[in-house]
Amino acid sequence: EPRISRVMARGAINGTQLAGLASDPSWNLFRGTGNWRLQLDIPSLSASETTPLRADLHSDLLGMAIELPAPLGKSAGERRDLRISGEWGKQPLHPLRLSYGSVFGLAAQLDPGPAPPKPIERMGIHLGEGNARLPATPAIEIDGKLEQLDLTPWLELMKGQSQGFDPPPLRRIDLQFDRLSWQQLTLERLDLDLEHDRNALTGYVAGQHFE
Repeated sequence: EPRISRVMARGAINGTQLAGLASDPSWNLFRGTGNWRLQLDIPSLSASETTPLRADLHSDLLGMAIELPAPLGKSAGERRDLRISGEWGKQPLHPLRLSYGSVFGLAAQLDPGPAPPKPIERMGIHLGEGNARLPATPAIEIDGKLEQLDLTPWLELMKGQSQGFDPPPLRRIDLQFDRLSWQQLTLERLDLDLEHDRNALTGYVAGQHFE
């Protein structure tokens, strides 16, 4: 295995600084200041051109609030681990992983080409305990289990928002909810198992109780 140079940095960063460093407005949802740790594994000059630079960014987010609905939102006084790791280099696709407490995980392959129509080549999203899995083919797959989710504030948040890119197709949804709410409707013990087939999601939806 080629030698690497490991660089580690720690510091307090606020949400405005994060948004500027990442050039991503999503970081503007972070309010306050938290302690962050960055680790970079830089390949040596003798490494092959395809040996990637590896980066790992971690924070317990203490001191930072996240202005999102439950279960992703949090107060500044709550600890919740956020870890983002990825690889960057001359390889065709760049792996990226994100884990956020015990509520959300993401595994993706990014297309580093110049202004690609599909910058996310494939992506797995996991809700609840456990890790996200990368789909075997270019697609989006969502799985996991949550005790409770209220869709109302999420749908309000997403109104009028555009993705800004062409995502891969949604291929699979495998989700369980102890309680799922939308406005005045509440579904309990809801089980979704849907798969993309001929431009439609087909499968089954089961709920033991409806209010």
